[in-house]
Amino acid sequence: MFRSSFRLSRSFWSARARSKGDAPSIVFDAVFVGLALTRAVLPIPWYSGHALFLTYACLTSTTLFVRLAALAVLLEVAWFKIVVWDFDLTLFGGIALGVCGAWWLWQRANVIHPNEQKVDELQTYISDIIMAHAE
Repeated sequence: MFRSSFRLSRSFWSARARSKGDAPSIVFDAVFVGLALTRAVLPIPWYSGHALFLTYACLTSTTLFVRLAALAVLLEVAWFKIVVWDFDLTLFGGIALGVCGAWWLWQRANVIHPNEQKVDELQTYISDIIMAHAE
């Protein structure tokens, strides 16, 4: 889990560097990722640093690869925290903080994704697959 999170964070920062975001957004990214990393050295009890970073990366990344990789690793983290570690509630605190950070960034930038049509097409495709399996 650590190795996949490390590789994902490298991909996240590489995508951010290529997207040429404005300075306040980059500073906010650094503060937010720093908050996630703080959990590794300080015993903050109410949120998971993995869930925080992965949710934030999944919701704010500009590349499809990082979004899907973050979602896959977030599902792995959720499985560990819910099944293996007897329903560790820090998962939900991390997800909530990740959603709040992404929401702030969305409100500030109005649109994070440079190509909304592709994101909409992907969401429609995924929902069609889910609906087909549900039937």
